[in-house]
Amino acid sequence: MMINAKLGKRKYLGGASFLIPVDMNFEFILTLEEKDCPSLSKTTDFPMILKFNDYADNQSVSFSTIDGKMVMTLHNWNGVATTLNEPFKLIKIETNADVEMMMANSRVGTTNHLSLQFWLNTYEE
Repeated sequence: MMINAKLGKRKYLGGASFLIPVDMNFEFILTLEEKDCPSLSKTTDFPMILKFNDYADNQSVSFSTIDGKMVMTLHNWNGVATTLNEPFKLIKIETNADVEMMMANSRVGTTNHLSLQFWLNTYEE
């Protein structure tokens, strides 16, 4: 099955939902191919780690890198339900496109239910 969708002018790249137990890190690789973004000259992998920090003072998202992987830490995303209210610019592709992400998380007991969507936003230089 393939889904062709648009969010405004953004092109849907893909998405999925995951169940992640509390205190476990989630690792995935976002693979972009030339067909996804014409300005790419080759298939490119973006390894990512997602962590939950339930003990921060404020709700936020922070980024760092470990061993060439992007680490996204969700601080206090442990309530009934939390979501990004607009697409978040995650990866800049060349000079004319961004990979953007929409994300929602809810927690049932000690398990996070994380939904991720990835969108390609292209623009003129």
